[in-house]
Amino acid sequence: MTTRPKTADEWLEAVHREFQRESDRAAAIVACAILDEGLKALLQKKLVAPEKPDHSLINGSNPYLDSFGSRIDASFQLGLISRYLARDLHLIRKIRNEFAHQPQACTFETGRIGDWVKALEAGSDYNRRKPETRKAIGPPGARWDFLGIAAWILYSIYGTLDDVKTITEHAPEFGYIDWDQLPEEIRKLLIDSGAT
Repeated sequence: MTTRPKTADEWLEAVHREFQRESDRAAAIVACAILDEGLKALLQKKLVAPEKPDHSLINGSNPYLDSFGSRIDASFQLGLISRYLARDLHLIRKIRNEFAHQPQACTFETGRIGDWVKALEAGSDYNRRKPETRKAIGPPGARWDFLGIAAWILYSIYGTLDDVKTITEHAPEFGYIDWDQLPEEIRKLLIDSGAT
């Protein structure tokens, strides 16, 4: 099992290695999958552990946070990412969707995808402000601009992970008695009903 990269250079190396051999379509789809996993890790660390695994908002039998878009929105609304990062992640999601649903050949340079990459680049201006980092990710062009931004965002998400505090579980409301004080037959009934 490999450990996740810890420094910006390690993230850049991992992204570069992963996308060196991929088509533009595959690179966009895989970049979103990796970013989605980062958001999933943030949310899992923030949320109270579910009573049962299938009650999980992320991995349960009816997961409310099972899409990249819903994870972006939840991460923003829980204060895990900024509105700017949420905006850029939604733009990356749109780029991925365009690649995924476009039956004809397309690249990071063509049509709406090219325009969205320019907007993504302008939104942070990260690649221009960090030319050494951008140069290390790959040659000039929209593909590597996109992947440079994706690597920086991924590094940012995982850098935030160490600072995330889990929400505190709410104390029982005033009308409840301690579980241990319930009669055994009531506890069994509640357990058998699937309520706990």
